[in-house]
Amino acid sequence: MPHIVFEATKAMANAVDFPALLRTIHDRFHERGYAPVAAIRSRVVVLDAALSGMDADEQFVIAAMRTTVARQPEMEEAMAQAIHDALCAAIAESGYAGPWQCGVFREYVPVERYIKSSGGRPQDLPA
Repeated sequence: MPHIVFEATKAMANAVDFPALLRTIHDRFHERGYAPVAAIRSRVVVLDAALSGMDADEQFVIAAMRTTVARQPEMEEAMAQAIHDALCAAIAESGYAGPWQCGVFREYVPVERYIKSSGGRPQDLPA
């Protein structure tokens, strides 16, 4: 189950169409066989305060992808690259004209180090 967390400065959060970006990434992961759409969890955290080095004008979006299913390193790299490519395209489409940067961290977390609960659905319906 890939979890993707985007941390975005306020200016980037206002410029980028994050709902469309998340849909694009979910679709690409599914199309490329990385994960079923129902297993992907994405969210955006807008930063109240941020500083890039000493440049108060530079804006950024950093994504962190955590996976709980072991994959070949090449597939994990391809997944991170897909996030990066979609993010760069979304920033370009936004028309944001100021200085910016983006990046993607990737991390594998063995499923035995992940505790999960679910609720609110009848047990006989698919998740």
